[in-house]
Amino acid sequence: MSASAQPPSLTLLTLNVNGLRRRDKRAQLCDMLSRSAWHIVLLQETHHTSEDEGREWLRQGLAATGNQNWLQFSAWAAGTSASCGVAVLISANAPVTDPVVHHASGDGRLLRVDCVHGESQLSIVNVYAPCEAAHRAPFFASALPRALPRPGAGAPLVLVGGDFNCIADGELDQSTHTARAGRLRGYADGLLPVQSLHGLTDVFRDLHPAHREYTYYAHGPGGGVSAARLDRWLVSETAGAAVRACEHQLHAGFPGDHRAV
Repeated sequence: MSASAQPPSLTLLTLNVNGLRRRDKRAQLCDMLSRSAWHIVLLQETHHTSEDEGREWLRQGLAATGNQNWLQFSAWAAGTSASCGVAVLISANAPVTDPVVHHASGDGRLLRVDCVHGESQLSIVNVYAPCEAAHRAPFFASALPRALPRPGAGAPLVLVGGDFNCIADGELDQSTHTARAGRLRGYADGLLPVQSLHGLTDVFRDLHPAHREYTYYAHGPGGGVSAARLDRWLVSETAGAAVRACEHQLHAGFPGDHRAV
């Protein structure tokens, strides 16, 4: 997703990496980042167990690429060695200043970094929602608002990216081979009310109201393919025309199970 206005535009990426405990996988990720033009990168399901471990992984990966100077700032909310873990990375050439961690959940599912872009305050929120359908609505209704700035006059511009593990519309967001009912759970009674209260809009769906696009594919037990748009960006409605494009990108050779947005 790109948002352009004065000052210079920001390029943003969110990606579920499905674990980064393998050194070769971290090297692949860092090679991709070091050759990219992304300014702010959100990672989910990193499987790091401490902030120090996440920072060391990134240091090793960037050292392997020979581009240690790519990074300006990183923040990590740890999960376990087998689940969760989120990170926010800001490149050295990002046109932002004063990044600071405002919220980091203890379960590795939420991370908020505030920064300054020109004269605007930004809140970058990384989300990794529960896979379990029954856990999603409570997560969105209770945990997510704690990571968001209070809505109202003077609130910063909010950019929420990540793996929401739910869909908004079964007809548009999911193939007929998936269990629609399960992935719809947590949206109408969890995420949607939070979006409405905080004035957040799904930029891809706004720009492409009838387009079928999937970020996650899996093979079902009967051989069928399950496909859903689980990964996306939610942006303050006040951004308006500043949002110029929203694009899904699949990076050949990257060993994750989600497409990057």
